Amino acid sequence: MRRSQSPQPRHAGTTLALHLALAGWPLVRGAGEWEAAPDSGDIGQPEGLASKIRIFEA
Repeated sequence: MRRSQSPQPRHAGTTLALHLALAGWPLVRGAGEWEAAPDSGDIGQPEGLASKIRIFEA
């Protein structure tokens, strides 16, 4: 039987994105990553958080 994978690696990028945002660092690393931002949603890459922040601010 295969053991379930720990959630920590999956949440590491999200935690980093949150800390980057709070510190005022840019969350968009490039055009390609920005285009993929909707795919990362709430748990994912910094660009996913950036796209959510844009929605929240609107």
